[in-house]
Amino acid sequence: DAGSFRYEEGRSLYEYYMREFAGVNPINGAATFYKDILDDDGNPTGERNVTESFSDADEYHLGKSPIPDFYGGFGASVQYKKISFDINFAYSIGGYGRDNTYFSMLRSEPGENFHNDLFTQTWTPENTSAQLPIVVKNDDNLYYATSSLYFIDNSFLSIQDIAISYDLSSNLPEGIFIDNAVLYASADNVYVWSKRRGYDPRTAGLTALSVESDFPLLRNISLGLKLSF
Repeated sequence: DAGSFRYEEGRSLYEYYMREFAGVNPINGAATFYKDILDDDGNPTGERNVTESFSDADEYHLGKSPIPDFYGGFGASVQYKKISFDINFAYSIGGYGRDNTYFSMLRSEPGENFHNDLFTQTWTPENTSAQLPIVVKNDDNLYYATSSLYFIDNSFLSIQDIAISYDLSSNLPEGIFIDNAVLYASADNVYVWSKRRGYDPRTAGLTALSVESDFPLLRNISLGLKLSF
């Protein structure tokens, strides 16, 4: 992933430089990428062409970054008689990454799970307007990972934690040495809404191109009784 970034004066270190996807060729389903048109001296003219050869395509400053535009959280706390309820959310808006698991499930490899998009979103002779290129049984599609083809918006909204409790103190029998008793249940990493179901951008590092984990953050559920003597 380090090769996706460059040191360049006046620009952030964490802005992507890579081949830019130019769409799917509707005739044969091939992925196309942009390539500079050069003058007689071999210098870019400022105009571009497209090519189906990934190795011939040029790398460009895409103006996109894995760093979100802004992020934060909010929550609420409600109490009614003996019941208390707390919920906290986190959100992030902006930034781009790559869904590694989704990408791997679009490869036509025997013995592996396929994503349903392999059959509905990739090019076939019957689906020439598809947004994703034809999938072939070799490793050519692997190289597309270092292009903008599989970019995905890293924005998300998540329920970070929920807690509910019930105060049993007034129900305690007299004569025991317990001052307070609270029955509670809580859950962490409850749910996340993101661009694609199963994609959890929280598992990507700040400068990572791809989400490396096949699984979202672990959900923890706790039940307990708090006693004060």
